[in-house]
Amino acid sequence: MSDFSFEGQRKNEDVIVVWRQHPWVLAKPGLTVVAIVLVIALVLKIFGASGYTSSAIVLGLIAIALFVFNALFRWSNSLYILTTERIIDVDQRHVLHRVVGELPIENIQDAAYEVKGLLATLLNFGNVVVQTVGGATTITLKTVEAPYSVQQAILEARNDYLKAHPDQRQ
Repeated sequence: MSDFSFEGQRKNEDVIVVWRQHPWVLAKPGLTVVAIVLVIALVLKIFGASGYTSSAIVLGLIAIALFVFNALFRWSNSLYILTTERIIDVDQRHVLHRVVGELPIENIQDAAYEVKGLLATLLNFGNVVVQTVGGATTITLKTVEAPYSVQQAILEARNDYLKAHPDQRQ
C-alpha cells in the first residue's frame, strides 16, 4: 500500500499505487523550448543587441518559463490512482482545468495493454485500457511506464476485491 492520499478518498479506502505518464511525454514541450531558444538566438544574431531585441529576448524567456511551468504542472498533476475500491483518472488539462473520472473496482471486466512503436518498446511505455462489465465504460491510462505491470496490478486489485466481497461477483 502507498502513503499517498488524495481529496475525496473514502474512509476505508487504501491507495495501492499511483502512476503518471512516462516522462517521455515531456519531449515535445522540450523540443518546443529548444526551437524558441534557437529563434531567440537567431534574432540576436541577425539584429544584434538593442533595446528592441533585448525586450524580445526577455519576453521570449518569460514565454519559455511559462511554457515549461505549464508542461511540468500538467505532467506532475495528471495521475492514475489505483485504490482498493476504484481506479481514478486525474487529467490536468491546464492550470485551471482538471477532469477526474473513476471506475469502481467491482465493475472491471478486463484490462488490456498496448505498446506501439519502436520508441515505446525501447522505453517500455504504452496504454492500458480498462473495460467495465458489458464494455459500456472504459478508462485509458495513456503513456504509462511498464504497461504490463500496470495491467497486472489492476487485475490483481480486482481479484483481491472480489475475494473480499464474494457477493459482488459479476
